[in-house]
Formats: sequence, structure tokens, C-alpha cells
Amino acid sequence: MPNYDFDFQSLLDAIQRQESSYNRDDPTAPTKQLPLVNPKSGARGQMQVKPSSAIKPGYAEFGAQSVFDVAEGLFPDKQFERTDQAARDLLDIPEVNRAWAENYMMAMLERFDGNVDQAVGAYNAGPGRMLNADRKYENLPEQTQEYINNVRQYYNQSTGDNYGITVSPRPPSRPKGLLG
Repeated sequence: MPNYDFDFQSLLDAIQRQESSYNRDDPTAPTKQLPLVNPKSGARGQMQVKPSSAIKPGYAEFGAQSVFDVAEGLFPDKQFERTDQAARDLLDIPEVNRAWAENYMMAMLERFDGNVDQAVGAYNAGPGRMLNADRKYENLPEQTQEYINNVRQYYNQSTGDNYGITVSPRPPSRPKGLLG
């Protein structure tokens, strides 16, 4: 794993919290687990991975592997059918789900030059949407902006630190006349 200036496992934990809690849009409320399969999107497991994304992530040049490659790395003595049903079954195994999400997130960090917010936005909305937004926070859908904000807040709550690299808007400047 590359050496980041932030805690990568805590970032994954923050994404997992955002992905798998009912009240994920209220960071002050206690979390309550979602069902493992999202009935709307078909996303599966604690990292809410869509089987279609896990089968062909499309970012092999940045190190993203399919769920089958990830599973075969975790269970080297097994071969897995490369079918839609097998992908769904594999994503229901927590270790495979988390390992695929970790692999994909590392690929998104590579794709977006280490910019954590852009990688988190790509995890949520897809890398194409992040690129179509010219990598700018304000060009993203409100849902993706909230997702990035929540992940950053969850990360901060668990580490006491910010990961530092951001696409978020700068805070408004201080009104003139106050404090100098």
C-alpha cells in the first residue's frame, strides 16, 4: 500500500460508516445498520458495492481489480466462476466486500492524484461524474457533496485530524473590520 499522509484504514472506516448506516446524512445521530443489500441500487455489503462495478471496475491501469481477482487473492486455493451471481455472492462475504472497496479506493486515489475528496466523490458517484464535474466540489450533485462532507467528518471523529487534501470550497473570508 502506498504511504499516504492520512490513515487509509480510518478513511475506509469512514466510507463504511457512510455507506452502511440509515442515518448517514445526520452525522450527529448514532448509526443504525442498513440491510446488506440496497433494494434501490443493488449495492451489497458493508461497503455498498454494486456488482456491476465490482466485475469490471474499468481502472485496471490504476490497480483496481475485479471482485473475482480480489477473492482469489484472499482465497488462493479457490477458483470462482465469473458470473453475475458469483459476484453478488462474493460481495456478501464481508472480507471480500471490504478488500474490493480497499482496492478500488486505492485505485481512485491513484486516478485522482492522491486527492482524497475527489477519490471519495468518485467512490460515491463514479469516476466519470467526478471527471465531468471538472474535479470541482461545487460542480458535483448535492448528494455527492454531502457524502464527501460526511466521510470527512466521520474520518475526523475517529482520528481527530483531517486528511488535508480537499476539493471542498474554501471557507468564506472573514468580514473586514473584525480582528484586524
